Amino acid sequence: MLVQLPPSPAMRREPWTVLGDDGPVAPTEPYQAHLTNIERSPNTVRAYPHDLTEWFVFLARQGLDWQEAQMEADASLLNMYSRRARYPMNRVPMARPSDHTMAEDLDPYVDQRVSTELIRGAVVRRVPIEVHGVYPAHFNLVATALGRRVQQSLGSNQQPDKILNGVRPELFKAHDPYGQELLCIAVPPGHDYVTHYASLVAHAMSRYTRPTGQLLRVWHYPDAEHAIAEWTGLNESLVNGAETVVLGKIELLSDILGSVGYHRIEHQATPYYDASTFSRPRGRRVTLLGVRFSYWGSIGGRLARQCCNLGAREIIYVGKLGTLDEPKDIYNRLFVPSRYGLLSGIRVRQVSDGPPNLLLDRVPALDSGLHVSVPTVLEEDHAQREVARLLGARTMDNELAQMALAVHEWNIDTGGSVSFSGLHYATDYLRCREETDVEVPYSLARGRSLEACRKRRRAERLIGYCLCSYFADKEVAAA
Repeated sequence: MLVQLPPSPAMRREPWTVLGDDGPVAPTEPYQAHLTNIERSPNTVRAYPHDLTEWFVFLARQGLDWQEAQMEADASLLNMYSRRARYPMNRVPMARPSDHTMAEDLDPYVDQRVSTELIRGAVVRRVPIEVHGVYPAHFNLVATALGRRVQQSLGSNQQPDKILNGVRPELFKAHDPYGQELLCIAVPPGHDYVTHYASLVAHAMSRYTRPTGQLLRVWHYPDAEHAIAEWTGLNESLVNGAETVVLGKIELLSDILGSVGYHRIEHQATPYYDASTFSRPRGRRVTLLGVRFSYWGSIGGRLARQCCNLGAREIIYVGKLGTLDEPKDIYNRLFVPSRYGLLSGIRVRQVSDGPPNLLLDRVPALDSGLHVSVPTVLEEDHAQREVARLLGARTMDNELAQMALAVHEWNIDTGGSVSFSGLHYATDYLRCREETDVEVPYSLARGRSLEACRKRRRAERLIGYCLCSYFADKEVAAA
């Protein structure tokens, strides 16, 4: 079984063909045509035939018919979403720009991440908005089980050519069992991610009306989140016996590993992950684990714990965060926290020294002290920043501490000693109340300008240099 390309570059928007022994595999053709018709990115149109090929090869080896297998898969999926919990509106964070650490950048930040025009139209027509913690590709099936009739997908803000961390919440036009029109939003199932996205929707709605439980309904699906590592297939074949697993911004690392003598020995692509394993003579084995969906907040902790279960002895998470120190840190400094905390609003949930940190042992000058993670961006107001300052925090994001503390708890539970290191650069500065009028050149809302992109690439080169030296077992200079 193989994948046949469209006959010419001019036709690359046409469906690619999965070929079996007797010609095209019929069940795959309509779905691939659908992907093309709804203008999914060329990368998506190209990737799915390969995934479908692996699936049909597996079924053939097992002697299974695809329809029977699909019925079993559907039943398992619906069981995973069978338990849901309504999230009360009074627990969805809200903030005014004047009270928020982003100040005037808050509204543009929200506008970049939610479909404000669709939300405005729903509010004007009194159409209820539902936010579901359901992986977007699962939503049609789950919605049917819930009595929702999906009419059409209204798209998402997914960046077309972004292969990793690219699955974003997707909007759907639907009707409830009584014929009431609904605007439904499917968000990958994680408590923090669903709450975060619901807060963005509520903020957009607040420009036209006061969000209430009648107009905005939010549901979490705890079983789907708890088992996310299992149903997405994060297993031994992806980690592949690696001592070190690198998550996050891994795109810049393949060439770097090659420059210090590592060779790629295996590559696997699935609908949820893209993993490459490298090794070198007498060197460690390193897996770059790319994740196609956003592992915001609590999801990140679950994936980190699963990497521990699969035998990783070291986890490195490469990413970005917000600095509480000073605006000039943005894109100019690297951060490796040594302590971690979790906040929800102004409530301190946990503060800990965290697991071993082999990267910091090598480069203690990069120690940036306490890092705190919070569930949502909307709650990052002046009151929360003050609590973080009193704790001694110097940086903040939404998942780094979740991942570190998940590894720490795994070590306690099992008697293990897995190392965890976060290696990050800053993309924004969290203003305190007295700094509302302070001009900050870059922020989460202004990170896509040409100058910001240039500085971001420089910061990523610094990370590359640091990891290049680290994996080559050389001394690493502090950035």
